[in-house]
Amino acid sequence: MRLSGNLEGEMETLNKEMSRLRMDKLGAWRISKVNENFELSPSYPRYVIVPAGITDQMLVEVAKFRGSRRFPAVVW
Repeated sequence: MRLSGNLEGEMETLNKEMSRLRMDKLGAWRISKVNENFELSPSYPRYVIVPAGITDQMLVEVAKFRGSRRFPAVVW
């Protein structure tokens, strides 16, 4: 149960940060769960902000040919 609460907290924090940066206003960005189990890119967080027009499947395909399986995402 505690892990689930932490995951919800992570998502809430990310949503607040998107709002603070006004990234939620135009629908150009979204939060992806593609790396939720750290299987796609172990060096990325479980939730990532990506362009809204890019599907999770596209991220999987792009990661196949990039160093450390990293894909385009908002980071700071």
